[in-house]
Amino acid sequence: MISIRKVEPEVVRELCDRILPFDDGSTTWEPDDEFWGAFDGPRLVGWGGLRQSRRWLDCVFLCSSGVLPEARGHGLQKRLIKARVRWAKKQGYYYAFTYTVPHNPASSRSLISCGFKPYWPSKPWAGDVCYWHRPLF
Repeated sequence: MISIRKVEPEVVRELCDRILPFDDGSTTWEPDDEFWGAFDGPRLVGWGGLRQSRRWLDCVFLCSSGVLPEARGHGLQKRLIKARVRWAKKQGYYYAFTYTVPHNPASSRSLISCGFKPYWPSKPWAGDVCYWHRPLF
């Protein structure tokens, strides 16, 4: 049975950096990010990050998420999305947003099934991506 729980960032950073490396040595996480891990027993098989928006104080950004290839196909990404949305609601946030890359339809489908809808920001910040948003109230 795979469990989802909130964890300290250090628990997921190595796996995150190993699976989502950037050529310039940068990372997909920031010091204030919150993280949830998906554990198959003691083994970390997935993660999802969240950070408060720098622009809007009542919004959160779902960031840096992934599931190991051998653990895919069991709804873990959806469970990680739902865990972060529940936490954001309890913290009093009103809105969640994120983006996916065009060649990752599985992530887009997971977001849609969790109530996210596409949107087009007036000032896109992440390049050629699909933007998603969802009210939390």
